[in-house]
Amino acid sequence: MWSFNFFLTSIMLGVGLAMDAFSVSLANGLNEPCMKRPKMCGIAALFSFFQALMPMIGWICVHTVVHYLKSLYLGLHLYCLHLLAVKCLLRV
Repeated sequence: MWSFNFFLTSIMLGVGLAMDAFSVSLANGLNEPCMKRPKMCGIAALFSFFQALMPMIGWICVHTVVHYLKSLYLGLHLYCLHLLAVKCLLRV
């Protein structure tokens, strides 16, 4: 379900991406003040495509890493328990 942390993180990501898009738009406008409308729309479309793509790629990468680490999760606990038992047996 929806949680407050997810909602807050989504808002913060949106604000950050909006500030990034604003700064790039400002730099493009200052660099080329007489830019034609098709070029403006092309830059905006390309930039918005990558602004939407990058968080998705990050989400996919994180979930892939979490999936692989979950398979090691039980094994890690058993390994640590084994090391603790061996260490306790060697002290006696």
